[in-house]
Amino acid sequence: KNSISKISNAFSTGGGGVNFEQQIQAMFLLSLLIDGFCPAMNEQTKKVHFQAKHLGYDVDDLVVIIYRNESEGKMLCQIKHSITATEKDKTFQEVICAAWNDFNKEDFDRDRDRISLVTAQISNKAQQSLRFLHAEAIGSIDAEAFMEKIDMPVFSNDDNKKMLAAIKECISLAKGCEPTNEEVWKFCKAFILLL
Repeated sequence: KNSISKISNAFSTGGGGVNFEQQIQAMFLLSLLIDGFCPAMNEQTKKVHFQAKHLGYDVDDLVVIIYRNESEGKMLCQIKHSITATEKDKTFQEVICAAWNDFNKEDFDRDRDRISLVTAQISNKAQQSLRFLHAEAIGSIDAEAFMEKIDMPVFSNDDNKKMLAAIKECISLAKGCEPTNEEVWKFCKAFILLL
């Protein structure tokens, strides 16, 4: 049993992850201060909450409340400086599991609220696949049409199929059983990647 600590990289010991999170939070706070629109949403920022676990959110790094006609909408943000988007990556599992929990809460509008993964470093393939899944989920009339698009040769590719499988696997961990195609489709509509 070796009690000698391992050497950490300069980014970790220098607070790089915290600095990145604070920069993202500052951007959303600025949208509030200037009466601007929430980035990635087409609605005006009303409130921002930092570290919002105490408010009951599992995706808690940042919660942005937006004006939506007579009511409020929201975007929940999980901020990670870098991430490997595979079902075997513990951080990705935690992000998807937390997103799944909030996605299923009563006050979450599955059609208009959003859950975002905000990161600076993610592989190009993962980035393209996550964006493809979200765009096709938004553009599909139902779960069947969404799944057909993902499986369609030439239109989609193996990376997109692998990413969808990874998301399903992570949801299965959170749910305790495999999600339905309907659940996966609606989740992909709500889950977005921001860089």
